[in-house]
Amino acid sequence: MRAFVLLLALAPAPALADAAQLADWWTGVFDNHAQVTANSAPGEPDVPELSRTARRMTVERIAAPKLGTVVVLLHAYKAPDMAIANRARVYVLKDLPDGRVRAVQHFFKDGQTYDRKPTDALAVAAKAPGDFNFYPDCDMFFAFDAKAGRYTGGMPSRMCVYEHATDGFVYAEFDQFVWPRATRYRDRSVKVATGTVRGSIDGFAYLRFRKID
Repeated sequence: MRAFVLLLALAPAPALADAAQLADWWTGVFDNHAQVTANSAPGEPDVPELSRTARRMTVERIAAPKLGTVVVLLHAYKAPDMAIANRARVYVLKDLPDGRVRAVQHFFKDGQTYDRKPTDALAVAAKAPGDFNFYPDCDMFFAFDAKAGRYTGGMPSRMCVYEHATDGFVYAEFDQFVWPRATRYRDRSVKVATGTVRGSIDGFAYLRFRKID
């Protein structure tokens, strides 16, 4: 029994997620050029799970004291129009007592959520919480996977619900991995009434981004 207790005492404590570190790893300019090139090789079957659309993503850490201590601004773009952000979010990252990081999603209240011109970081830094819409069940949670050397996160399954203009209520599903020089995510929506897929990015395959700056 004493030996067992001693082993427990000597065992390393589980690694905890850290909001500042997650922000550092997540910050940068990313593209999926390598994935598109690999998926476009001759002989590859034409299936929806192969990502062949060029994408770019910028993530900036900003000083926005009205919003929180660790704040990042994300813009995602896809070809052919790389000047319009098909996804724009502000995330406030918060350390949780259970060792995870909560990414509180801030949805822009002014204008549309998707397919919008990018918002300047200085303009975002001056905003207050009242300038955004919030859907707490759509926040993301990240845990640190020490063995894999990455953060693993996403929205809790079957929690984030919103009303689509034509398809009624749907669940939003989003999973993400973050490494120091790369990130991957996948995104889809599922109809609440039938459980069938309403839409997905490339067949719910992971978009693979590498940091280029």
